[in-house]
Amino acid sequence: MFRRVNRSVASLSVITVAMFAAPTIAQAQFGGLINKVKSKVAPQPQNSADAPHFDATTVELTPSQVDAVIRGFSASINVLNGTNGNSVQVLSARVKAAVAEADALEAQHPGQREQYQNSSSKISSCRSEAFDKIHQGQAAQMQSKMMSDPAFRTKYMALAKDMQAAAASRDTSAVRKAQEHMFNTLMPTTRADTLSIDKQCGAMPAPPAFIARENALDAQRDTLDERIRGMQTKAGPAGAQASGLTVPQYATAQERIEYFLGRAKNGVAQRGFTAPELSALQARAAELTKLLAQLNASKG
Repeated sequence: MFRRVNRSVASLSVITVAMFAAPTIAQAQFGGLINKVKSKVAPQPQNSADAPHFDATTVELTPSQVDAVIRGFSASINVLNGTNGNSVQVLSARVKAAVAEADALEAQHPGQREQYQNSSSKISSCRSEAFDKIHQGQAAQMQSKMMSDPAFRTKYMALAKDMQAAAASRDTSAVRKAQEHMFNTLMPTTRADTLSIDKQCGAMPAPPAFIARENALDAQRDTLDERIRGMQTKAGPAGAQASGLTVPQYATAQERIEYFLGRAKNGVAQRGFTAPELSALQARAAELTKLLAQLNASKG
C-alpha cells in the first residue's frame, strides 16, 4: 500500500494522451480512425487525378467544408486553452513541477521511505491480527444477540447485504471496509481494546514530513491529470460540433488536411484529393497551418 508510483512515466503518459479520446462508441478514439484514413489518403502510388472515395466518414473538403473544419479547430483550441488561464499547457507544467519536486524529495531521503514502509507494515500487520481476534469474539456475541434482540437483527441484516456486495466484487479492500463498518456499528471496539493493541503492537507511525509532502503532491498531480484528461476528451467532440461534422468525419478531415499540408511543405505531389479540394486547401493553407500548430501546442 505504500509503494510509490513512478510519477514521471505516469504523468507523461497522461500529458501525451490523444486529445480526441472519447468515452462512447460514437466518439471512438481517433487513433484508429487516423490509421484507417492513412490507408485511404496515402495509398500506393496512383494517378494524381484519381479521386478519393467519399462516404459517411470521409467528406469532400470543399471551400465550405474547409471553413467548417477551421471553425472546429478554433473550438478545439478554445477547449484546450481552458478558462482563467488554466490551459492544458499550464496544467501540464504544474504536473511536471509536482513530479520534479516529489522526485527531488525522494532523492534527498535515500532509503527512508523503505524504512518507514517496513516498520509501518509490521505494525499494521500486528494490529490487523489483534483486531481480528477481537472481532472473532464479537462475532460470537453478535450471533447470540441476534437471537434475542429483533432491532439488532434488523441492523445486522442490512449491514450483511453490504458485506455480500463487497464479497461479490472480489475486492478485498472493500470486504475489509464493509467488515470494519459492521463491527464498528454493531459492536464497536472499546477504548480498553485499543489501548491494549497499542501496547501490544505500537501505534501506527505518522509518515515523515517528506513522505507527507510527496503524498500531497501525488494527490495534486492526480487532480491535475484528471482535469487535463477531461479537457482533452472534450476538445475533439467540441471541434466536431462547431464544424457541423460527426466526430469521425471531423477526425478524418483533420488527418487529410495534415496529410495535404505535410506534402505541400515537403514539395511532394498531392495524391488522393479532388481538384476542388486542392483549390480549397491551397487557398487556406497558411491559415490551416497556423491553426494546426496552435492546436498541437495546446495539447500540452
